[in-house]
Amino acid sequence: MNLEESMNRLKEICSRLTRENLSLDETVKLYKEGMALSDSCLKMISDIRTELGVDSDEKDGQHE
Repeated sequence: MNLEESMNRLKEICSRLTRENLSLDETVKLYKEGMALSDSCLKMISDIRTELGVDSDEKDGQHE
């Protein structure tokens, strides 16, 4: 799954968790999937930043 697909799935999960009346089992399952997707997305973003040579400490789009 690429970053865009992962982000879309994460949005679906968040929507379901906030809008649907889910069982505890389904809630836990979706929560775990969402956390795994979140970790995966953060890693992909970190890898992209590294590949592009972007310093993770840069703020407000300012470059040194």
